[in-house]
Amino acid sequence: ALLADFLAAGGASEAALQTWADWLALCPEDDAALLAVARLHGLRGDRERQLEALRAAVEFNPNLADEQRYLDWLQADQQPFYLAFALDGAAVVAADQGPPPDAGPSQDPLHHLLRHRVIKAFANGTTSEYVHQITRVLREEGAQRFANWRLPHWSGTQRARLLSCTVRRADGGVEHPRLDGAWVAIRSLQPGDIVELAGRVDDLAPSFFGTYFGLEHDFTSPDGAPVARALLTVVTTPGRDYRWQARGGAPEPVIAPLAGGEQRYDWEMNG
Repeated sequence: ALLADFLAAGGASEAALQTWADWLALCPEDDAALLAVARLHGLRGDRERQLEALRAAVEFNPNLADEQRYLDWLQADQQPFYLAFALDGAAVVAADQGPPPDAGPSQDPLHHLLRHRVIKAFANGTTSEYVHQITRVLREEGAQRFANWRLPHWSGTQRARLLSCTVRRADGGVEHPRLDGAWVAIRSLQPGDIVELAGRVDDLAPSFFGTYFGLEHDFTSPDGAPVARALLTVVTTPGRDYRWQARGGAPEPVIAPLAGGEQRYDWEMNG
């Protein structure tokens, strides 16, 4: 803490954030450290990451009444970075044509209706990511994969939080399981049930690569299940040069300008 405070006082906010990130890798529920991280993000003008660190501190320590009021005030006029890019899950489910014809013979346990990533790249090399996944359970094996589901992230260098989980039962029922940070336990799933998950992952500090930003994305699912629709959206910071390369049949992006000089890159593949 002394080193981080010393670095922050000297104007080395990125080094201070890295010091706190190293500490939080050991003590991820240290609310005092999270509050210090929130203050640093606030000084840097990064309102959204300030919110995320402050929210985490309040979740770990519900007795932080003043901080909770400040969080409520900050949230009143702050829109999440992903809001303009998120898709309507109910519309995706309604438009689904069902699993591919070979899903049965292939004994696929799952069928992903949607896999969507929205990544915002910052000037210091860090990123914030929004993940949206909608999956139909086809077999008992697929149901077991959601028994204890974790939002993928690197513990110690990233903070992850599930934003929502909706289970649409084959019989028409709708459930919202309890979320526990980056984890959710979904019991008693049956073939035909659909699970919709949304979450976000934030880098705690720049990596040892400094301000370099690099990303490799695979449009197939890591679990090998078929994917009906896969999307990648990258929002880039102005003042930097970005290059992309597509391989293995990946599509070319649609590039569009955004407010403030940012650019939006969209890739999409349909299975």
